[in-house]
Amino acid sequence: MVSCRMFESLEQTLVHVNIAAQKIPGLAGAMRAASFLGVETFYFALVPALFWLFSRRAALELLLMIIATAYTNSILKWVFSRPRPYWISDSVQALAEETTYGIPSGHAQNAVVVWFMLAVFAVRKWPNRKTAIYGVATFIVALISFARIYLGVHFIEDIVAGWLFGSILLALYFKFHKPMEEWWRVSPARVGVVLLPVVLLWFAFKVRTLSPGSFSDRGPLSLATVISTQGSLLGLIIVFLIPVVSFQPHLRMRIVLLVVTLAIVLGLQVGLTKLFAPYTHMEMEFRFIRYFLVCIVGFLLIPWSAKKLLS
Repeated sequence: MVSCRMFESLEQTLVHVNIAAQKIPGLAGAMRAASFLGVETFYFALVPALFWLFSRRAALELLLMIIATAYTNSILKWVFSRPRPYWISDSVQALAEETTYGIPSGHAQNAVVVWFMLAVFAVRKWPNRKTAIYGVATFIVALISFARIYLGVHFIEDIVAGWLFGSILLALYFKFHKPMEEWWRVSPARVGVVLLPVVLLWFAFKVRTLSPGSFSDRGPLSLATVISTQGSLLGLIIVFLIPVVSFQPHLRMRIVLLVVTLAIVLGLQVGLTKLFAPYTHMEMEFRFIRYFLVCIVGFLLIPWSAKKLLS
């Protein structure tokens, strides 16, 4: 009974926030823009920018955590299988369309992981600006989270759960990344990590069979995110196994390389999507291949080619 009353109370709170906020002129566009800071397209630009303009290592660490948070968020959504507000309440006006389950909020979870990792990287470089940096990260996470409530696609509890699981992932990363990095540096068994995406795919399939709902590739139990993350993970593992010797061209050249990387990655995404479009019966298999190739080309082949040309 307490849980039902809490759920109803949160629903009513959301309805009031949703209705009141939508009366503010121009806010809808701003909220959609804030929500964009938590989507895949934004990360496709963010990680290469970090790679070429800040730190190759930081970029690859961030990409690994983006993969981890996106994968775990999909699994958790299947476990909880909770509806989104506008699915069950006609009072909520949805300003965005979502097909996955609602809890935990992927935008909120990803925001905690991404923006606080960026904050940690920034504090390492500018330790005297620690308060301001963490303040900006907190503001961006709060803004993205509020935007998801405003858009009518999440309950407040979805957002809180996203913050919680994002924080757990961050805590695990900062506790174990140094021991894992040392193991990776000295252990010949690291080659076996190429099997990890297979294990994670198997685990995802098992969890998915326990969740209610339709097994459509377009519905709440869609495999799209899981497949994308594991294709990217396999590519990233190979990037780590075949490291490119770091080199630092001048800033202007790094900006050029960033633009080239973004153009090629976008071209690969669009081109391969169209190339594979006729093969709808193998959509998930080709999705895996597409994300694998994007990672390999963006973070291995382009840097390797650039080093050869500029050395």
